[in-house]
Amino acid sequence: DRGLLYSYAAALAGLTAGDSLVPGRLVSLAAAAAALAVIFQEMRRMASPGVGALAVVLAAASLPFWVSATTARFYAPFLLGYVAVLGGLSRLSLSWTGLAALATAAAFARWTHELAFTLLAVPAVVAVVSPGARRPWIVRSIAVAAGLAAGQFVLLAVHAAAPPSNGDVMVRRFFVW
Repeated sequence: DRGLLYSYAAALAGLTAGDSLVPGRLVSLAAAAAALAVIFQEMRRMASPGVGALAVVLAAASLPFWVSATTARFYAPFLLGYVAVLGGLSRLSLSWTGLAALATAAAFARWTHELAFTLLAVPAVVAVVSPGARRPWIVRSIAVAAGLAAGQFVLLAVHAAAPPSNGDVMVRRFFVW
């Protein structure tokens, strides 16, 4: 289930560019650029435009960032989902709309990588260490957990609907990409 959303996005991009690694790399590059935009927006909101620009420069200057941005793999979409959830945790209101957006971002992150479950630790830890503001962070934890659970449910449904392959497709995809 690793990178299911990425796999479909790359396949759709491949419909226009043919069967090569270029469409997958373009999906990764677009997701990496979007992740940088989210990083800038959130850092600018929390600190200043200068801090936002510095954060983007530091992230973009790292070798792991460019590896994830230029390979036809699911890492850049996962980074985008992860920073979107982190930004949403600090910015979104506790309204139904805000909580639904947070849950949707968590599901998006889950559809890109199984490590999205680590996102649940962030609001849970804040709830523990912030006794005066515990309730809002528990609510955020529930929204993230609901999004992750919904994302997992969709993945299980896709796997149940897929014809049996003994993992052959996943193994072949891993070695080709």
